[in-house]
Amino acid sequence: MKKILFLIGLAIVFFSCQKSNNKAFNKELIQIVKENSLYSDSINWTSLEHELDSLSKEKQNINQCSTSVDYLINKLRAVGDNHSFYLSKEKTKLVFKKNLNTEQPEAKYLGNKIAYIKVPGFISGNDSICKKFAIKIQQLIKLMDSNIINGWIVDLRGNTGGNMYPMIAGLGPLIGEGILGYFIDRKGGTEYWSYINGSVICKYLEKDNDKRIENIAHHNKNKTIIHIIDYYKVKNSNARIAVLIGNQTSSSGEMTTISFIGKNNVKLFGQTTGGYTTGNVSFILSDSSGIALAASISADRNMKKYNGGIIPDVIVDNYYSENCVNAAIKWLKKK
Repeated sequence: MKKILFLIGLAIVFFSCQKSNNKAFNKELIQIVKENSLYSDSINWTSLEHELDSLSKEKQNINQCSTSVDYLINKLRAVGDNHSFYLSKEKTKLVFKKNLNTEQPEAKYLGNKIAYIKVPGFISGNDSICKKFAIKIQQLIKLMDSNIINGWIVDLRGNTGGNMYPMIAGLGPLIGEGILGYFIDRKGGTEYWSYINGSVICKYLEKDNDKRIENIAHHNKNKTIIHIIDYYKVKNSNARIAVLIGNQTSSSGEMTTISFIGKNNVKLFGQTTGGYTTGNVSFILSDSSGIALAASISADRNMKKYNGGIIPDVIVDNYYSENCVNAAIKWLKKK
């Protein structure tokens, strides 16, 4: 099954795709990817520019935006980039109109003061839809917490990614406040994401003599991504939390997992995650299609970097069966 794996919200940058001047477009595309790709140093850019210009002459009847971007992404794949991708004009429009993943969060009380909450992938860049998704998760947490929960199971096994921020804002009452993780680009530029008072906030830690493209949104000093006015706080902030993960836990699902790592009351159960642990910056082309570019590597609150999949604390065979839930329950019930 093909997965849709991406991060929305790190940045939305507009640049021009002039179909009437393919060479100019290729030059601009190369400049942006060269400046921002995590894998930029592995590409021969002089050679690639010639290849794209030759391709433009050969494929004059094909939309130059998709042709050039697809070709460039294939080059990035060859040097280890498994996360950048091209979005068609139609898919880009839909992303800002709806949640492309129809699965919704679920919660249930398991008895013994243990609650279970499942958070699926979320694929939308619409602010209103993002906020509603986050609020729904917090409402489910509040409903479960009426039993004064001493143990939580957060199920991310089927979370294939999308937009990390609504997931993290929704799970904020369990994740807790403070810096939750970092994005580090190839030049050492660092941005952290945090949760505080119902808000997910990103802040770019500027370096001296930083001369990268200044109009990229995630280079702003501080920005609030999602704010929940009536945010919830759990009754027992010291309750144990078991996070369930597996090879379908990818991209934003992995960033959500990373947000829990480093808490003394958290353990991860299951199998190693999908390995899409780079942060993507989204560039919208003038024809309304887009490219999501892997621009940084992720790190947890303790600055431990993740170059691939996240390995759980407790490996569980047949992790998608009840084995994983039962292993979590066994740990949660320990004194």
